Amino acid sequence: MDSLVDFEECIKDSPRFRRSLGESESEVTELENRLDKLVKLCNRMVETGQAYNEANQLFLGGVVEFSQYHRKDSTVTTCLTHFTQGLQEMIHFHMMLFDQAQRSVTQQLQTLLTHSIPQLRESRKEFSRITEDLEQAAAKSAQASRHKAQDAEKASHLLLATRKCFQHIALDYSLQLNQFKMQQKVDILNSIFSYFHAQYTFFHQGYDLLKDLDPAMKKMAIRLAQLSTDCTEKKKAAGAHTPPSSAEGHL
Repeated sequence: MDSLVDFEECIKDSPRFRRSLGESESEVTELENRLDKLVKLCNRMVETGQAYNEANQLFLGGVVEFSQYHRKDSTVTTCLTHFTQGLQEMIHFHMMLFDQAQRSVTQQLQTLLTHSIPQLRESRKEFSRITEDLEQAAAKSAQASRHKAQDAEKASHLLLATRKCFQHIALDYSLQLNQFKMQQKVDILNSIFSYFHAQYTFFHQGYDLLKDLDPAMKKMAIRLAQLSTDCTEKKKAAGAHTPPSSAEGHL
């Protein structure tokens, strides 16, 4: 389990708090780099998949066009029609899979990169500003002349007010860090799970499609076997009626 920033240590602005804060910020930076790489890889996968679908669609178009050559042969045209219809459905399933990958992985993780992490960056800037203000107020208070009670009291009040403001901002920043560290796990796992579920749906749809096409595929296999047998018999018959060569004629 990841360690969270301790609020009591935050109030005290202890070295332990500063160390914990630095570790959390380093983890956020590392996570940001890994998320950015993962999003880019997902985009590349989707682009490659879309290119495959486009090439597959062109191939099917070629098969449909080619089938016109056998338009007078019902056996061939029926087989090619079933073939193209089935693969057209598979292309549609692929399109849905890549669309789900885009939405579940890229868009969800991109939200962390473009919304959640930038918010932390802004909170970090505000925390850095108040830290500088606190250091300056502490320095002024230490340098205030004790012989000038009014100046010393004013510097003391400024230090007290700045410290309270620092505690408020530091607590708010620490809370955001802790919440982010817990929420990002849920977001990332939910993203990957959504994509995995899309893969499950894709293969399930493919299985159902092939199951529905099974009777037609069996009929196609029988027709193909019969066509092959007829073709073989015709070749044999044609060979039996081949006239002898000129050399055999002289013998």
